[in-house]
Amino acid sequence: AYTTDELRALASVLERRPEVLILVDEIYDEIWYDAEPLANLLTVAPDLRPRVLTVNGVSKTYAMTGWRLGYGVGPAWLITAINTLQSHSSSCPSSISQAAAVAALTGNQDVVADMVETYRERRDLVVKLLGDVPRLRCTAPHGAFYLWINCHDAIGAITPDGRILRSDADVVLYLLEDAGVAAIHGAAYGASPYFRISFAASDDVLEQACERIAAAFAALV
Repeated sequence: AYTTDELRALASVLERRPEVLILVDEIYDEIWYDAEPLANLLTVAPDLRPRVLTVNGVSKTYAMTGWRLGYGVGPAWLITAINTLQSHSSSCPSSISQAAAVAALTGNQDVVADMVETYRERRDLVVKLLGDVPRLRCTAPHGAFYLWINCHDAIGAITPDGRILRSDADVVLYLLEDAGVAAIHGAAYGASPYFRISFAASDDVLEQACERIAAAFAALV
């Protein structure tokens, strides 16, 4: 997520490049923990609307990942081109998925607020449990349900069986093989030396995972 000032700076660049189309991914727009609303590019720079495609879906906000249904909003010419391309590459979403999405989007939204509060509590739990783990640093995210953990101080460390952790990929492999915890290395997102874990799980699972992570890093030399 970007701050309003960051979006204004980005908009000033985009306004000077009228040939550039803009894709805005808002799949996590409702999973937001700050009191201040999430900043939006079109709110900051409405003149960009004719070349902005906004994409979203029901996977994150409504926990409907397996339904595989998203949507896009943009200028008519672009949506027409997308429909033409899509019609020749895949069949349409099932009627059941579409009906479920309509029910989610138009139904009572209290469940979303409840889920966000639960995610907030789980975020705070994981940040607290990992806050004092040696060689790790993390801060509470403003939205979504992932925690990015800086493992810079673990690069070059040696595991109990003598392996040297040379990258964040080595770190997540060590966690998987020695601690039984699955994570994603930051290099996959161009974000080394970090790794990413999800806190979209029960408190019991998160507590057990954090205990394993702590033990694995305490064992490094």
